[in-house]
Amino acid sequence: MKTFPITAAIIAATLPAVAPAQNGLLGRVLKAITVPAAQGAPSPTPVRPIAVVEPSAEQARAIHDAVAARQTNPDIAKDMAAAAPLIERLIRTSACGVNDTAWRALNRDAVTPSSYGPSQGYVARGEDQYHDPRYCQDVLRLSDVRKPAANALAFTVYYISPQSQAAHHQTFELLRTPEGLWMVKTIGMVWG
Repeated sequence: MKTFPITAAIIAATLPAVAPAQNGLLGRVLKAITVPAAQGAPSPTPVRPIAVVEPSAEQARAIHDAVAARQTNPDIAKDMAAAAPLIERLIRTSACGVNDTAWRALNRDAVTPSSYGPSQGYVARGEDQYHDPRYCQDVLRLSDVRKPAANALAFTVYYISPQSQAAHHQTFELLRTPEGLWMVKTIGMVWG
């Protein structure tokens, strides 16, 4: 059957006639979001995902330093270094997540992906009603690092709000796959 080329030709012939009719509200909205900025004009400010705010430079450095802190056990030190990028993402997500839907971005790195709801108690910011929602929580430290198994890491992260001074902590557990990839096994509840 040769109906596809005929159908495509009919659609193509009608599109130019439809375009001038898009001068209403929908047409203006479509133009605003699809027409590229003019040459030399500043590009629009990128929209941040609503589930996470950006940490300040000091907060990002504190997260990195907490993960890079020296470990006395050489096995733990080796695994912490290998899992560091994932651990930094976990800490940043909890400290800067607006609500629990922020964890969905880590589903590809999870042993068991989950559809986190907006308020289940898994982000540090979500537990502090007096914290300014435009900012991240500060990371005080990463501690209690242990190896519950040869291919696993567990640790606790302590957070504090720069505004309210309320402190929270949260535990995480990671699992190393046979291929050597670190994945999130458990994201613990936030406790005050």
